[in-house]
Amino acid sequence: MPAVKSPREAIDIIIAPPWWKTWGAYISYAILMAGIIWGSAEYRSKSLRQKKLVIRSNSNSSHIRIKTTERRATNNAFRIKNYTEAINS
Repeated sequence: MPAVKSPREAIDIIIAPPWWKTWGAYISYAILMAGIIWGSAEYRSKSLRQKKLVIRSNSNSSHIRIKTTERRATNNAFRIKNYTEAINS
């Protein structure tokens, strides 16, 4: 039997890359990384602002305590002076 030759036909097969290697995925990765960096910086800034407020409030309260103690000492000195003047007169 003679060999029968059939005409050749070409079939183009295009294999698409997996979804994680597409341009849309790369753009999503870039946006996600930018969001993580921005969020981290924002979180750090917020925590530093809160620490600064705590330090300011602590320094203000200690300053108030020091002033109150100084005023009490001054008042006590005047009381002692007035008391001794009352005894001596």
